[in-house]
Amino acid sequence: MIILNNAKTITTLTEKMNSKEKFALINFPRSSLMAMGNSINGDKRPNKSFTRSIQNSFNIVDKNYMKGLPPAFIYSGEEDNLSNFSQVLKDETYYDSTTLEQYYSSDESIFNSFTNHYIRDSSFIVVSFHDKKIINKMLGNPVDVINVPYNDFYDKVDSIFSSIEKFDGKVDYCLFDCPLLSSALPAKIWNELNMSMIDLGKVFSFARTNYLNKMREKENEKKDRYRN
Repeated sequence: MIILNNAKTITTLTEKMNSKEKFALINFPRSSLMAMGNSINGDKRPNKSFTRSIQNSFNIVDKNYMKGLPPAFIYSGEEDNLSNFSQVLKDETYYDSTTLEQYYSSDESIFNSFTNHYIRDSSFIVVSFHDKKIINKMLGNPVDVINVPYNDFYDKVDSIFSSIEKFDGKVDYCLFDCPLLSSALPAKIWNELNMSMIDLGKVFSFARTNYLNKMREKENEKKDRYRN
């Protein structure tokens, strides 16, 4: 098993985008791997239908279907990881699921260059846990934002797919901003629709946190000036 680094991941992604063929970059974060490996217990465990959707997405084999894994988790060396995920992971080439998050956090100029060149002028929809305001600020104007409640989506895969299906043949990309859910949706989209997919990971969550931190800093500065 090989996980390519950030540079090779984004290079391959842009090559796929330039090719004009249908492609996908789908991330399988820790929570997805744990669901497939039956490592989630209690009330937070996804139902069998949702877990099956993740497995169907993970089992797709196609040269244009990029699967992202979190290297820090996979290579942690913990024995529980090895035993739980040996039944899931296969000897193939994967990509770094944290790539876009890393570039946004550590080198935002690369992230902005990527979005400005490849996304802003394209037609796309977004499936997101966040509201449209932050999406517009970062990516421009999507054709539509399919907003999903953060803690209420296990039983909504089919209804969300129906919302996405309305745009089949009308948009270039379906962008995901909904970790865990984003690994359950791709199978039906890939098999039934003519639409490419890009999983943005937690980029919008990071952006929202940064925005809130800046607002707090400005508020604190105002309070300091008032005190002085």
